[in-house]
Amino acid sequence: MRRDLPFQKPHAVIVSALTALVARVTTPCDELTWLDKVGASCKQLIDNLETRAAELSKEKRMMQLASAKLGKGQQAAAYKLLSFLAASRLASPQSTLAGAGQNLRAAAQLMQRRKANLQGMQRATKIKTATYTGATPAAGANVYFGSSAASCTINAAIADKPATACKATEGSETKLNLAAEHLTKITKVKGVKTADFNFPDIKVAIETKGTPASGHNSDATKQTCADHASVKASANNGIGITAKNKVTDKLQQTDATLLKGKSCNAHNDDTDHYIVTLGQIATEVCHTRNIIITLPTKLEDKTVDNLAQDGTVQTLALLLSGKKPEKTLQDTAKKALAEELLGGKEAKIKDKFFTELSKKDLKITSGNITIKTSLGTKSHSGGRAKQSRKQERFWFAVRRSDSGN
Repeated sequence: MRRDLPFQKPHAVIVSALTALVARVTTPCDELTWLDKVGASCKQLIDNLETRAAELSKEKRMMQLASAKLGKGQQAAAYKLLSFLAASRLASPQSTLAGAGQNLRAAAQLMQRRKANLQGMQRATKIKTATYTGATPAAGANVYFGSSAASCTINAAIADKPATACKATEGSETKLNLAAEHLTKITKVKGVKTADFNFPDIKVAIETKGTPASGHNSDATKQTCADHASVKASANNGIGITAKNKVTDKLQQTDATLLKGKSCNAHNDDTDHYIVTLGQIATEVCHTRNIIITLPTKLEDKTVDNLAQDGTVQTLALLLSGKKPEKTLQDTAKKALAEELLGGKEAKIKDKFFTELSKKDLKITSGNITIKTSLGTKSHSGGRAKQSRKQERFWFAVRRSDSGN
């Protein structure tokens, strides 16, 4: 069964308009919405792969255990055939997880890091006007007046909780999600340029009144800010800082193209030690957007008629039945043999084999303790890392208990 990435599924839109939709990114919050959708799509596909791999792994163990328990005979041969098929199906998602799955994980992680960068920047740029916490006279080494030996230091707290949450521009969220679904159709990504991640400029407002007073270096006892022997700072004479604000002009979005010619644009000139750049996102999207995953179906969802048409199943059925594959044997005869081994043309694999394994008819005795369980339950128990060793011990116990069942 073929399942495409969520951002590759069909949608009732004009494909030529998709590139324009990415231009809906006009604020950092718009970019966050788009990144969230793309990252979620990558993660969902990984989850689908891991879930299917776990399901197929359980099916394989169930078939192997059933075959080992039965030992010989047609039913045991049927379970052995199904265990081979389950193992073959399991290899597909395992291989994909080891290859494409790693790329998808890397892409999802990169999206998350970029989101964290944007969220941190948004938090910092939402700060309001500074609040003063105190002023201290102190000698200054970096002053405007060369003859001065003193300066004022004032502490201003500029941290403040943002009043509003980060939301996409009104009317853009649906289109941003749509653009994320159709990554194969876009030619560029849009977002905050790297230079805008710097802390914004600070604007200080100063007012004066009367004769500005200053420190005086001729009187060692009065080297304090705004304290002169003849003219002291007061409500009528002095300089005051009235405001200290960040310069938060609207951030200008920039573009990063996905392709350079027919290859993915590496964006080697767009790097930063701490920030995941828009160029990195563009490169990652280009490399991962064409990944298409085919999820193999579970055995329990198949019918005997469906499986018996497969050439590999027919060959295995011949071998497990003790017959040699002959060139003169007609395809219809091979199919009929496979159908017979698997319980009849009209049978469903789930009803014929899996339902039977849910019965608690398996007894395992150790000393004075007897455990009654089912193969289906036993195949599902235990962690993945230890499953192989548990399975080996279980087979050993099954073989020893065959005579008692």
